[in-house]
Amino acid sequence: MTDIECIDERPKIVQGSSKTLTLRFRKKNGDIYVITGATVLTVKFPHNTVGTFVSKTLAGGVTITDGPNGVATVALTTTDTGNMKPDPNTTFYATVTVGSVTEVVEFTNAVQVIENPTL
Repeated sequence: MTDIECIDERPKIVQGSSKTLTLRFRKKNGDIYVITGATVLTVKFPHNTVGTFVSKTLAGGVTITDGPNGVATVALTTTDTGNMKPDPNTTFYATVTVGSVTEVVEFTNAVQVIENPTL
């Protein structure tokens, strides 16, 4: 299992605005979790509709920017953030597969999703 940290400390995401998050994957002992060659990298955020998620993948929205150092970015569109559940302590999830190993990681209270009253 790995830990993931956002390089920006608890970034704010305002509903209806675009946002790019930079994520760093690390093992629990603090060592870098190398994501070079990942075949799956999916990031899921809570959606306004209970039981559904705003999902980004390597096919759209997730980019491995520095695989040897475990760094990826997640590009969120205005539609993505507009569908996110407002919460100052948003927990989101990542699934990453490198070789034959798949990890599911929880980003506990990692970002703040701020309600946009005009939506």
